[in-house]
Amino acid sequence: LFGGQTAPMQTRPQRVMSPAEREARSRLKVLVAEDNPVNMRLVTVMLDKLGYRADVVGSGLEAVDALKQRPYEVVLMDVQMPELDGVEATRQIRAQIPLGEQPLIIAVTANVLYEDRKSYQDAGMNGFLGKPFTLEDLDATLSNAMRTRSGSRSDKVPPLPVLTPAAGELPLLNRERYEEIKMLTDEAGPEVFAGLVRGLEKDLNAFDSGLDARLTQNDAA
Repeated sequence: LFGGQTAPMQTRPQRVMSPAEREARSRLKVLVAEDNPVNMRLVTVMLDKLGYRADVVGSGLEAVDALKQRPYEVVLMDVQMPELDGVEATRQIRAQIPLGEQPLIIAVTANVLYEDRKSYQDAGMNGFLGKPFTLEDLDATLSNAMRTRSGSRSDKVPPLPVLTPAAGELPLLNRERYEEIKMLTDEAGPEVFAGLVRGLEKDLNAFDSGLDARLTQNDAA
């Protein structure tokens, strides 16, 4: 798939967390909004490995409703969802949720061009996590979110942006990333890797359609 000879997988040793850090992570109120059950399962496994606990919902509408029921500090918001996509769900959250209960919202998406990032920020998102992402990517994103959260006032919308691992470059699926994601999906269940590929294909098709539309607009201008 990636060329070259097959080499034994080199996994990074998992960092040992202090009891205080593990306790802080377990208290962080995280909401995952993801319509794909396979992706939902994978993210849940990854969060558990990192010491976080999360509630999960299957649509943008459910995300808005969940935030009306209880406050969350961080939302991992899939962008491509039916009924109400992640961008519009974010707009509704910023408009309808009281200032003291506003979460940090991280877009989870394969659409990582500058124009896409700008639209996420304009909607009120704090950053994004490019698909496919690894355990290290998710760890860095949530660590940044926790630092930003602790330094912001509760009566304001969280500041923009939270820098994420994908903010400066596209998340390339090289062999190392592929092997890590494959290992995590195998742990989550035998059907998860195939489902993850199908979900990523859907996101990339949406990305291609959006890119074609932009090119057509530019040609017409």
